Amino acid sequence: MKSVLGFMFSEARIIVVVILVAIVFPSIMLSVFAIWAIGTERSHVQDGIRKEADSLRDRTVASVLSRLTSARALITKKNPNVKSPERMRELLENLRSSVPCFTQIVVLDRLRNIVYPFLPRKETLLALGTSPTGLYEALQKARSFEFVHADFIEAEKSYLEVFESADNDRLRVSALFGLARVRAREGKNREAIETYERIGAMFGSIRDENGLLAGPAALLRIAEIQLQSGNLQELYERVLTACDSVKKNRSLLTEEEAEFFDVRLNLLIDGYINKTAEGSGRPDMLLKLRDEITERKKIEAVAWTVKDEFLRRESSENAGITEIELSGARYLAVSSLTDAQDSQYILFAIAPWQQVRANLIEPLVEKIAMRDEIGLAIVGTEGGLVVGEMPPDSVFMLGSSNFPDPLSELQVKTYLKGYESLDSLSSIRTNIYVWAVGLAITGIVAGAIVTFLSVRKTMRAAELKSDFVSNVTHELKTPLTSIRMFAETLHDGRVRDEKDAKECLETIVSESERLTRLIDKVLDFRAIEKGRRKFDFKVCDPKEVILSSLETFRRQMRGCEATIYANLPDALPHVRIDPDAMQELLLNLLNNAYKYSRPDERKIWVSARIADATMEISVRDSGIGIPKRARKAIFEKFYRVNDLLTREVDGTGLGLTISRHIAQAHGGELKVASTEGEGSEFTIVLKVPE
Repeated sequence: MKSVLGFMFSEARIIVVVILVAIVFPSIMLSVFAIWAIGTERSHVQDGIRKEADSLRDRTVASVLSRLTSARALITKKNPNVKSPERMRELLENLRSSVPCFTQIVVLDRLRNIVYPFLPRKETLLALGTSPTGLYEALQKARSFEFVHADFIEAEKSYLEVFESADNDRLRVSALFGLARVRAREGKNREAIETYERIGAMFGSIRDENGLLAGPAALLRIAEIQLQSGNLQELYERVLTACDSVKKNRSLLTEEEAEFFDVRLNLLIDGYINKTAEGSGRPDMLLKLRDEITERKKIEAVAWTVKDEFLRRESSENAGITEIELSGARYLAVSSLTDAQDSQYILFAIAPWQQVRANLIEPLVEKIAMRDEIGLAIVGTEGGLVVGEMPPDSVFMLGSSNFPDPLSELQVKTYLKGYESLDSLSSIRTNIYVWAVGLAITGIVAGAIVTFLSVRKTMRAAELKSDFVSNVTHELKTPLTSIRMFAETLHDGRVRDEKDAKECLETIVSESERLTRLIDKVLDFRAIEKGRRKFDFKVCDPKEVILSSLETFRRQMRGCEATIYANLPDALPHVRIDPDAMQELLLNLLNNAYKYSRPDERKIWVSARIADATMEISVRDSGIGIPKRARKAIFEKFYRVNDLLTREVDGTGLGLTISRHIAQAHGGELKVASTEGEGSEFTIVLKVPE
């Protein structure tokens, strides 16, 4: 029963039980739960990816529509001052700061007429008709002199007569245009320019006989004269002035008239550029003007298209955001229309499709957070890529969503990046989790093993310390008991003669020396543990140290039976050692050889030899030997071989620990060779100086 209880409640078993209950069993339960969770992870991963892809598409569509709606709200806030180009430009800049894709604003009034930008009128040019006073025939006569007969003198007189006799400004303007034209053909450029300037100053808002507005037409003719004369500086200034006049009077022109002026301006600009190619000049500004003319024509065409498209869709639900197409280019028009009957103006913010893509859709998509495994692309209905990366045909598609009108031709597609299918993605994740759980289980098991070994080692050290205390106590008690017993014998006068008294005193001295050796050994070990053991090295003869150690051992073993064989060479090389420490090491080995030999056969061999620049001093016995499993542990502090024979021998478990430290302090080592049941041999290896 006691053995059973001892087994059940031994400390090692308690440790095992604690580890099993506190670590292993919970770890197993956690692992089982983790394996179950991994089993359901596949479906969770796939559902999560699908939901994330659906949410990503919805957020993309909502973000784009939200920005367009915010632009619509901005232009709906209040009716602008459409008669002020500066206020309209300010409105456009405010709009662009919010939604940078918009490049133009178009405004309709209640009658659905375009009031901004200021466009040419859709009317036909009206030429000058027949005059009731007969002056028309005089004007025709002047033209005949000019173009048919090339009689510029008579033509100039006739034009002057018509101008002075005319009863309306249009006829006067026509006469002055003819007069200036004749003077230019005569080479009188200065007089011709002065005449055109007079037309601009007096009759700038009057139309000539061809129906052209006199002011811009006169400035164009002046610039053409400068082009013919080759005066680049004057030509440059006159072209700028003519462009500015055409721009300011745009709303007074008809479409045909505006087209005429734009063509003539482009010809002048080309002429200037050709002239500057032959010499010096400043073409950059005029190139910008040419681009401005082209852009203005495009803006006007867009405005007319916006109006037509709005009138077509005015009653539909999508009148607020409209898509238009002009000459193959696409535009997006966002309207301020909410309640048309209560609005004085209807504003349209116009954005070219390229700008919508670059400045609206792409930045919004970049800001939308998405998982690394999900790719997003916005494509047209015909498959063309708009934003993102076009997914290859082999990719796994997660779904697609259409934009509402007017962006219904756009689709948001989501797909897997880097994976062939959802199964491959979830398999990779599952494998990662399996490896993670496996590593966790391995770590837990390894931790349990390390914990067990560490606790066992700690308990073993505690047990050794306990044994050490017990052994030291016993070692102290034995000599003290002997000393006390023989001292009391002498004190009480119980000795029979002087011989007995001498034996008592010798025993007291021997036990005192034994007690001293024990105390010194404990103190030496304490000094070694603290790193305070000091050595007094000197060069001396190792043979003398060996012989001195043997003599000391004989004295200590006085009255004990043992045979010692010393095999020493005649001379050994001198080495640098601490003689006292080396003698202590040898005495430890001799004492062990004596203690662990059989009582009936105590033989000890001491030898020394030189081998390969080292000196080997060996102490061999014919004792019980050391088990193979304990040959490394015997040098550990407090360790004693745990068998019946060694337990019967007194000792502290410090002798070999101290001996190894002494050997290492001398730059050497202490080796052991043993055969269980036959004996052991300890060898001190020291370096021999060259």
